[in-house]
Amino acid sequence: MRTDHRICIFLSGALGDFVNALPALSVLRQSYLSSFIELVGNPSWLPLLEEARIVDQVRSQEVLPLSAAFQKSLPCPNPLARFLEPFDLVLSWFGDPEGLWERALQKTCRGRVHVFPLHRCRAYPGHVSEYFLSTLRDLGIHEPFRGPFRFPWQKPADPEGKNPGRADPEDPPRLCIHPGSGSPAKNWMQERFLEVARGVRQRWNFEVTVLLGPAEKRQQGFWAEADSPGLSVVSDLPIVALARILSGTKLYVGNDSGVTHLASCLGVPVVALFGPTDTARWAPRGEHVCILQGKAACAPCGEPGQAKCAGPECMLAIETGQVLEAVERILCGINQAR
Repeated sequence: MRTDHRICIFLSGALGDFVNALPALSVLRQSYLSSFIELVGNPSWLPLLEEARIVDQVRSQEVLPLSAAFQKSLPCPNPLARFLEPFDLVLSWFGDPEGLWERALQKTCRGRVHVFPLHRCRAYPGHVSEYFLSTLRDLGIHEPFRGPFRFPWQKPADPEGKNPGRADPEDPPRLCIHPGSGSPAKNWMQERFLEVARGVRQRWNFEVTVLLGPAEKRQQGFWAEADSPGLSVVSDLPIVALARILSGTKLYVGNDSGVTHLASCLGVPVVALFGPTDTARWAPRGEHVCILQGKAACAPCGEPGQAKCAGPECMLAIETGQVLEAVERILCGINQAR
């Protein structure tokens, strides 16, 4: 019987990191059903975790004095130590290469401390979601990856109580496009995304919604001027509203981004466009996911290569026709599965 009654988890990554950590979070929850679990994380995606109700409480990393842990001399007592004092177990997927964070936790926590900084996943031989699962072995939890994880909606979609995971059958089919990512080197050309939108509209009569966030500020002018029937643009949606739109869409096309990982986790059929990123480690996982990897001598190159990239040859290698063919394969597969 597991006796850790109060557990604190630190996870400070971006949206894609959170989505890939969800299988491990779910396994941890099932292993500690009677424990109180609090997660400290990135406020950009914390509302989604509240929706899933995998943990008992969430807290923004911005309201805690985490920077104190990186000082050469950590004062004692200190606000961070007071926050951590009630916890029997601290699991941190956050840290630094020098180990300052881990040493600070070991000094201030009365309970057990396990630190697995996300940067260590670069040395892990498999997918990042499997890296998160592997870190639970130190807790005596040996759970293999059991296939694509489906986001566990727990709350009704709106006051009318519509199911957040299904589209209204009376609505026309919809394609969602997210043309951005966290790095310009990972972005397919916006002009080609527009060609895909027009092609899907022409062949299958889909409505098309282009999703723009803070990272796509430079693209807003292009999409505002895009003149295409059935195309709409939405910007800067709150994360839960974004997830609900994705849940009701028929198809999604996007780059290697957190939104793409979220779409696949929500069970949406996905065409994901990859160039500099290693698909074996970072590809979104889902029942209907098609990965198109742009071919180039330098790809995949990872983050160091992206920083030096003068032009994304790998992304240029992906043609509009390839994407439309992938869309057709996915739609045929869905129809055959019915």
